[in-house]
Amino acid sequence: MFTRFNYTPLDPSKNEIRFIKILAKNEDDPAPALRGELIHTPLEDDTFIAVSYAWEDFTLSDYPPASQCMINFSSGSQLSIGRNLTALLQAAQTLMLGKLVWIDAICINQEDFAERSREVTRMRDIYTAASDVLVWLGPEENDSGSALSLIGMIANQIQTTNPSFEDFQENPDRDMLQALWFTVDRLATDERDKIYGILGISSDAQQIVPEADYTLTVSDLYRNVAEAMSKSRGDVDFFSLVFNRGNGSIGPPWFQAAGGIRPAVSFDTNKQSFIAEGFMKDIVDGLGPAWFNANTNMIRSQSVLKHYSTDEETFKALWMSLVASLNEVDDGFALALDIFGELLAAQCCNLEAEITHKLEALTLNSEGSEVDICKGFTCWYSRHRNWCFAGKTVHERTQTIHASNPSPILSPLEHESWSDFDRMWK
Repeated sequence: MFTRFNYTPLDPSKNEIRFIKILAKNEDDPAPALRGELIHTPLEDDTFIAVSYAWEDFTLSDYPPASQCMINFSSGSQLSIGRNLTALLQAAQTLMLGKLVWIDAICINQEDFAERSREVTRMRDIYTAASDVLVWLGPEENDSGSALSLIGMIANQIQTTNPSFEDFQENPDRDMLQALWFTVDRLATDERDKIYGILGISSDAQQIVPEADYTLTVSDLYRNVAEAMSKSRGDVDFFSLVFNRGNGSIGPPWFQAAGGIRPAVSFDTNKQSFIAEGFMKDIVDGLGPAWFNANTNMIRSQSVLKHYSTDEETFKALWMSLVASLNEVDDGFALALDIFGELLAAQCCNLEAEITHKLEALTLNSEGSEVDICKGFTCWYSRHRNWCFAGKTVHERTQTIHASNPSPILSPLEHESWSDFDRMWK
């Protein structure tokens, strides 16, 4: 009968680390369990394998069975482990047999916050000191074995080119904000490890989070990081971890105050509030309806100020915003600036009768929603035609521009530039 395993504390003064030595299974056991023993030794004294893996693999809901998710120690005690770690040890048992192995879930006492904080802080040193690092991606499935074989072939080919070690080193200038940008959305068994797990690869970790501290709550840790990052960097770019994180983003957007002015920021004594001083850049007094939500309403602009000298220049500012001020796009679209304004005005005028008819029918039927009546640019215009800027609505401006053209375009849909633009809305 096995008893619950109890850890013996490490001795930090000796730079001790805890390894597990994997022992052979007892083949006389009808359901042989994983066996091992824990060894304390100074980090620099022995050759060992460090293991990198995910604590949880949600594809392993039933495998391995819970009865196998444990290690029996030669001392007669037993330690429960996760399914993914069990699958790892079962698959790599022959490779690890008799060797010293460092696995964080086993070799760190997860219930001792002080030890856990110390060991996580020095994980960079542990992986650096390891003779080998074993990366576990999960049990084989969907021909993953063939993919790994291909990777091995590519690796053998690369070795013949004699690449330098520096080619594979991490970016030494990657700071914590850049590291978090790529990791903050990843799953973590402990949310604090989204911070602590990147200390070893962040160039400014010592200034922001000198060491892991698992006595902090998740919210306290995140507030501390935000405050330290603001003081260390002299900016508020940590907000980029929350805002503007689209799927196509490849890195944090960098913000800079006008004239290189450092933002004046502070946190209250209880760290419950973030306080920042700012300056007036502009005033937004009107908003169009949200593109992604048909139930939102526009906020009509009250301003009649004209920032451009003529109505033509004001209208040009509108349509140039729709094409992002570009007349050529890398993916093949060609938007001719010299004619696009006329095309836009003509198409908006052509849509008036169609939109009015559909809106009247929608009102009579009292079914569906406004977004159901159209798609693409037609939908945008139907919802923004009454949006007002500089004293006139989009509808009024397009009608005026179209009417003032001595040779108006009658069929904009047949023009190549409009077709390219319209495809961007699909």
